[in-house]
Amino acid sequence: MPVCRFLGNPARGLTSHFYSAFAEECAAVKVRWPDEWRLETDELFRVHPANPATGLCPAGTRAVHRLWNRRADANHRYTTERSVFDAMVSRGYVPEGTGSPLLPVAFCAANVAPPPPPAGAPACTIASGAAVPVVGTPVTLTAT
Repeated sequence: MPVCRFLGNPARGLTSHFYSAFAEECAAVKVRWPDEWRLETDELFRVHPANPATGLCPAGTRAVHRLWNRRADANHRYTTERSVFDAMVSRGYVPEGTGSPLLPVAFCAANVAPPPPPAGAPACTIASGAAVPVVGTPVTLTAT
Protein backbone atom coordinates (compact mmCIF):
# COMPACT_ATOMS: atom_id res chain seq x y z
CA MET A 1 0.00 0.00 0.00
CA PRO A 2 1.27 3.55 -0.73
CA VAL A 3 2.56 5.90 1.96
CA CYS A 4 1.70 9.58 1.63
CA ARG A 5 4.01 12.28 2.97
CA PHE A 6 3.08 15.75 4.19
CA LEU A 7 5.40 18.58 5.14
CA GLY A 8 4.39 20.86 8.00
CA ASN A 9 4.03 24.55 7.15
CA PRO A 10 6.69 26.49 9.15
CA ALA A 11 4.41 29.56 9.10
CA ARG A 12 2.00 27.47 11.18
CA GLY A 13 4.70 26.27 13.59
CA LEU A 14 5.16 22.88 11.93
CA THR A 15 8.61 21.86 10.75
CA SER A 16 8.39 18.11 10.36
CA HIS A 17 7.06 15.43 8.03
CA PHE A 18 4.01 13.24 8.53
CA TYR A 19 3.68 9.82 6.89
CA SER A 20 0.62 7.59 6.65
CA ALA A 21 -0.19 4.31 4.92
CA PHE A 22 -3.93 4.75 5.53
CA ALA A 23 -5.60 6.27 2.44
CA GLU A 24 -8.48 7.61 4.52
CA GLU A 25 -6.04 9.33 6.90
CA CYS A 26 -4.14 10.92 3.99
CA ALA A 27 -7.43 12.21 2.57
CA ALA A 28 -8.56 13.54 5.97
CA VAL A 29 -5.31 15.48 6.53
CA LYS A 30 -5.74 17.16 3.12
CA VAL A 31 -9.25 18.30 4.07
CA ARG A 32 -8.83 19.06 7.78
CA TRP A 33 -5.44 20.86 7.73
CA PRO A 34 -4.89 22.13 4.15
CA ASP A 35 -2.68 25.04 5.23
CA GLU A 36 -0.94 23.32 8.15
CA TRP A 37 0.14 20.14 6.35
CA ARG A 38 1.13 20.34 2.69
CA LEU A 39 0.97 17.16 0.64
CA GLU A 40 4.33 16.33 -0.94
CA THR A 41 3.25 13.06 -2.52
CA ASP A 42 0.48 10.46 -2.35
CA GLU A 43 3.01 7.65 -2.84
CA LEU A 44 6.49 8.19 -1.43
CA PHE A 45 7.07 4.45 -1.09
CA ARG A 46 5.01 1.30 -0.55
CA VAL A 47 4.62 -0.82 2.58
CA HIS A 48 2.67 -3.85 3.75
CA PRO A 49 -0.51 -3.35 5.79
CA ALA A 50 -0.78 -4.65 9.32
CA ASN A 51 -3.79 -6.76 10.26
CA PRO A 52 -6.28 -4.06 11.39
CA ALA A 53 -7.66 -6.18 14.24
CA THR A 54 -4.40 -7.52 15.66
CA GLY A 55 -1.68 -5.20 14.36
CA LEU A 56 0.32 -8.24 13.25
CA CYS A 57 2.58 -7.88 10.23
CA PRO A 58 2.96 -10.43 7.42
CA ALA A 59 5.92 -12.82 7.49
CA GLY A 60 9.15 -11.19 6.32
CA THR A 61 8.11 -7.73 7.56
CA ARG A 62 8.42 -5.79 10.79
CA ALA A 63 6.07 -3.38 12.52
CA VAL A 64 6.69 0.35 12.22
CA HIS A 65 5.17 2.30 15.11
CA ARG A 66 4.15 5.96 14.91
CA LEU A 67 4.01 8.26 17.94
CA TRP A 68 2.76 11.87 18.20
CA ASN A 69 4.11 14.47 20.65
CA ARG A 70 0.60 15.78 21.49
CA ARG A 71 1.63 19.42 20.99
CA ALA A 72 0.55 22.29 18.72
CA ASP A 73 3.93 22.02 16.96
CA ALA A 74 2.95 18.48 16.00
CA ASN A 75 5.83 16.08 15.54
CA HIS A 76 5.73 12.36 14.85
CA ARG A 77 8.35 9.70 15.48
CA TYR A 78 8.57 6.37 13.68
CA THR A 79 10.38 3.32 15.04
CA THR A 80 10.65 -0.44 14.69
CA GLU A 81 12.25 -0.82 18.13
CA ARG A 82 10.12 -1.59 21.20
CA SER A 83 12.63 0.12 23.54
CA VAL A 84 12.38 3.36 21.53
CA PHE A 85 8.58 3.07 21.46
CA ASP A 86 8.48 2.64 25.26
CA ALA A 87 10.88 5.56 25.81
CA MET A 88 8.74 7.86 23.64
CA VAL A 89 5.54 6.85 25.46
CA SER A 90 7.26 7.57 28.80
CA ARG A 91 8.03 11.08 27.46
CA GLY A 92 4.33 11.68 26.76
CA TYR A 93 4.11 10.69 23.08
CA VAL A 94 0.82 9.12 21.97
CA PRO A 95 0.95 5.87 19.96
CA GLU A 96 -1.02 5.93 16.69
CA GLY A 97 -1.98 3.12 14.35
CA THR A 98 -4.00 -0.06 14.15
CA GLY A 99 -4.24 -3.22 16.22
CA SER A 100 -3.52 -3.19 19.95
CA PRO A 101 -4.02 0.22 21.61
CA LEU A 102 -0.95 -0.57 23.75
CA LEU A 103 1.33 -1.18 20.76
CA PRO A 104 -0.40 0.03 17.59
CA VAL A 105 1.21 -0.41 14.19
CA ALA A 106 1.36 2.31 11.52
CA PHE A 107 2.50 -0.06 8.78
CA CYS A 108 4.80 -3.00 8.10
CA ALA A 109 8.18 -2.63 6.41
CA ALA A 110 10.26 -5.27 4.68
CA ASN A 111 12.56 -6.94 7.18
CA VAL A 112 15.75 -6.41 5.21
CA ALA A 113 19.17 -6.09 6.80
CA PRO A 114 20.98 -2.89 5.83
CA PRO A 115 23.91 -3.34 3.49
CA PRO A 116 27.35 -3.47 5.12
CA PRO A 117 29.40 -0.26 4.95
CA PRO A 118 31.80 -0.12 2.03
CA ALA A 119 35.37 -1.24 2.67
CA GLY A 120 37.56 1.66 3.68
CA ALA A 121 34.59 3.80 4.71
CA PRO A 122 35.65 7.33 5.65
CA ALA A 123 36.00 8.34 9.28
CA CYS A 124 35.52 11.82 10.67
CA THR A 125 37.48 13.39 13.51
CA ILE A 126 36.41 16.68 15.07
CA ALA A 127 38.85 18.90 16.98
CA SER A 128 38.10 22.05 18.99
CA GLY A 129 40.34 25.13 18.96
CA ALA A 130 39.71 25.59 22.70
CA ALA A 131 40.39 22.92 25.28
CA VAL A 132 37.84 24.53 27.63
CA PRO A 133 35.35 26.70 25.72
CA VAL A 134 33.97 29.75 27.51
CA VAL A 135 30.31 30.70 27.10
CA GLY A 136 29.90 33.63 24.75
CA THR A 137 33.29 33.29 23.02
CA PRO A 138 33.90 31.88 19.55
CA VAL A 139 35.12 28.30 19.21
CA THR A 140 36.68 26.89 16.06
CA LEU A 141 35.83 23.30 15.17
CA THR A 142 37.85 21.42 12.58
CA ALA A 143 36.63 18.25 10.90
CA THR A 144 39.11 15.90 9.28
